[in-house]
Amino acid sequence: MAKKKENIKIKDDEFEDFRVGDTIYRTKTTKSYRERKPYQVPNPRRLSAFIPGTIAEINVKIGDKVKSGEIMMLLEAMKMKNQVKAPFDGIVKNIFVKVGQVVAKDFIMVELK
Repeated sequence: MAKKKENIKIKDDEFEDFRVGDTIYRTKTTKSYRERKPYQVPNPRRLSAFIPGTIAEINVKIGDKVKSGEIMMLLEAMKMKNQVKAPFDGIVKNIFVKVGQVVAKDFIMVELK
């Protein structure tokens, strides 16, 4: 005896289209996914904390010229002192932290110009 196919009705608004290359996938999404913060391209001139920690040392001040690779500050996290280095040659435009300050991940610490 052949099985009878059941017609399952699904609301169209429960699904979302995703394009990956030339293929479109139709899938369900969660509420938290739909309400997520949209991705923003990071500004290379603003250095942010890559891990939560405490500012142990600041070696630059506003107006200082820095060379690529120069250690600008130390971020202490998990009993380690992480070096925050200048990604390119520039001038320190702003410093948003002070020694002893606890910072969260992605907190902007320094701005270069």
